[in-house]
Amino acid sequence: MGQNRDFKVANTAAAMKHTSRILVVSNDDEAVRRGYLQSLDSVFRNVEFVRDENCAMAAMEQQPFDVVLLDSRKADANGLAVLRSMKQRWPQSEVVIIAGAATIAKAKEAIRLGAYDYVAKPISPQKVVDLATCALTKKAWTIHRVSDLASISECCRPNSRPVHRLAGNNGAKNFRRREKS
Repeated sequence: MGQNRDFKVANTAAAMKHTSRILVVSNDDEAVRRGYLQSLDSVFRNVEFVRDENCAMAAMEQQPFDVVLLDSRKADANGLAVLRSMKQRWPQSEVVIIAGAATIAKAKEAIRLGAYDYVAKPISPQKVVDLATCALTKKAWTIHRVSDLASISECCRPNSRPVHRLAGNNGAKNFRRREKS
């Protein structure tokens, strides 16, 4: 069963690469932005770019993104406020903070607020792709974990026969025999 679920998650993550929406928020110079977009476009089909946090929130309002790469020159409170707002409004979106002036305190706070990761600049184009891919994989695992939990809770509703549903008829009969003994 574990191998089957791993296979489903791997297939979901691979499919998500083609259908996922990646938002890059960067106020860096043109060369850095172009590097991010070229590296991400080589792997993902739907990559969008905005220059600041206000535009990012507006883009998320139109249609939420699967992964948000929030690039900030400074690890300031504004970036953390945007993270907090995004995770409250769109908890299914994974947010990665790429900070120019990273601190351990800000990294801890970002993770506590729900960031998938917090990385310091400089960052290579391959690392940007890896971060987006790993964030999508986490999202795929979360989707399957929630669906697994839903099917388990379905089996364990009041007035249902969880042993019968999980073990089949023979399991339920064996359970009843042991109950009578």
